[in-house]
Amino acid sequence: KQFILHYQKVEQSLGNSQLAQSKLEQDQTQLNNLITQFGTTQQIEIQLEQKQKLREQQQTRLNQLDVLQQKLTAYFELKAELIELQNKINMAQQQFQQLEQNTKQAESEFQSAKNEREKVQQILQQQRLLHAENIEHLRAELKQGDACLVCGSTEHPYRDDKKQISKALFILQQQQEQQALLQEQQCFQLWQSTKQQFTQIQAEQTQLQNSLHNANEKLKIQDQQLQQQLSQCDLQLDLNLSQSEIMATLHQCIADATQTKQLLESAMQQLSQAHKEQLKLTQSIQETTHQLQTVQQLQQQVQHIINCLHPNEKTLWLQQPLLDSQQLLSRLQQRAHQLDQLENLI
Repeated sequence: KQFILHYQKVEQSLGNSQLAQSKLEQDQTQLNNLITQFGTTQQIEIQLEQKQKLREQQQTRLNQLDVLQQKLTAYFELKAELIELQNKINMAQQQFQQLEQNTKQAESEFQSAKNEREKVQQILQQQRLLHAENIEHLRAELKQGDACLVCGSTEHPYRDDKKQISKALFILQQQQEQQALLQEQQCFQLWQSTKQQFTQIQAEQTQLQNSLHNANEKLKIQDQQLQQQLSQCDLQLDLNLSQSEIMATLHQCIADATQTKQLLESAMQQLSQAHKEQLKLTQSIQETTHQLQTVQQLQQQVQHIINCLHPNEKTLWLQQPLLDSQQLLSRLQQRAHQLDQLENLI
């Protein structure tokens, strides 16, 4: 009866002992295969630790390559800025030379117009003095058909009209003087305008030169930082190559590091899964082995009864020990009851 109670508990968790024994052998085979393929749990743990370090190294490399990519982008942007600044300086230099020439020419034209105006004013002043001193004498001596000593005309409509002669001469002189002054003013304005443009392009050129100097200094710093970053990445890049060639090399390095990291992660996933399965199988094997040993111990306790069974009954016992033991118990109880009845009759 105690055997049946204990066996019921074991069978509830173990099931059929023969099936359990078969499953135990399958689990052991599967465990051995996992150990052959991946190693023991201790060996797997060592491999996981090693691969985790390698993965961290690849992640660090990817981070460094990402920083390098950012620095390269900034480096090429600065180089493009330098090229643009140099082009602007070249254009400014051409404008500077042209405006310098234009300014000198405008100044020369102004000086010529100024000299011409002063000359005209001097001539007009002499004409006024000549008119004031000799106009009466000249007018009196004018004869029809003879050339005038002042203007050269052979017709003298104002010979007898003093006011008209003076007025006409004044208007003519005033027009000549105003024309000379206007020409001088125009040349002066052109000179000043050109000189202002020349001064402005000088300032722009100086500013561009300062910007170019600052950009070159910044490029030197970025170049040093790039060399340090390349050293950290253990990567050789020729910065004299084109941007497309350099970036293509960098992208290939990033792709390689990414692939290596992914392969490590996949291997770690397989190892982790194998580690879990081994632990699970080991625990299952230990529990099944313990339960089978318990079954064996229980059967040893009733072995003296089993030895009394018919061979066919022994076979049934091995196949269904709980059911057979219950039936056997029932038969024994009936037999005991019958014996008790016989004793009472006697």
